[in-house]
Amino acid sequence: MENLRNHSNEFLDVLKLLDKKFVQLSEKDKNILIEKVLQNNSTRKKYVYPLWENMLDFSSIKCEYGWEKLEKMFMAKEAVLFFELEDDKNMFFFEDGSVLTEILENCYSFVFYVTNMRGNFLIAYNDHDYLIGSGKAKKWIEDLRSHH
Repeated sequence: MENLRNHSNEFLDVLKLLDKKFVQLSEKDKNILIEKVLQNNSTRKKYVYPLWENMLDFSSIKCEYGWEKLEKMFMAKEAVLFFELEDDKNMFFFEDGSVLTEILENCYSFVFYVTNMRGNFLIAYNDHDYLIGSGKAKKWIEDLRSHH
């Protein structure tokens, strides 16, 4: 039976509808990336649900439509979007992460994470409407708070 919390199906439907270019990461690339993300952005070195509760040296802001902020953060920058790993292990790479705003505003709300292939930052949007950033993203969130 299909996992009802698998967000990839909805996400893929929206990607096709909007005709957005992306690459689904291979199993090998996902494992390498999650190791980097945990090493650089988590208080735990193994995945523990929920990941956003274990983020290292972070900043956060209550932001009901947090995905709207991604467009400016990722203009012409690569981005990898993934979900809570317990729910869905798929990861999606975008050469231009600014497309995430349009994609996510066409999906139902779910917890998601955004990083890059180096895993040197992590942005989380959780089920309490908080946008949380660690690594390089901590400053992005602090800048958002100062202009909010």
